[in-house]
Amino acid sequence: MSIIEEIKRSDRLRACVRATDRQTQQSYDALLKIKSNKPFKLMKLIRNKVGFHYDPLWVRGAIERIDGKDPDLLCTISVGQELLDWHFEAGGLVEDSLVVRQIFEIADGTDVRVETDKILDNLHKIAATFVDFAGYFIKYHASARR
Repeated sequence: MSIIEEIKRSDRLRACVRATDRQTQQSYDALLKIKSNKPFKLMKLIRNKVGFHYDPLWVRGAIERIDGKDPDLLCTISVGQELLDWHFEAGGLVEDSLVVRQIFEIADGTDVRVETDKILDNLHKIAATFVDFAGYFIKYHASARR
């Protein structure tokens, strides 16, 4: 999304956006609004703290929370011929603590599936808007240069 900020700051790049079709312009305008909303902030936290870069302090905190709830917890690990056969229960618990509880702020006792589906639907809309903008922006300018 940093490219959206770069376009916003550049007269030349904004003119490139305004030269595209209406849908591409609307997607760009929607992305400008998205940058400050809660779902985008959640997406950024997932990317920066869990998805691409595990934050050691966050992971340590998640492990401490899990241990605080059940210090005698035993977790399973399974491996197999195919990647889908592998399972590391402790990793799932850490991800649940980080994403579901800390980032999404879904409380214990809440229907996790219902609440995460709502959040993930919003995150999907952000991703779809970005892909729509980027794809059509590139297509327009790539074909315009021929």
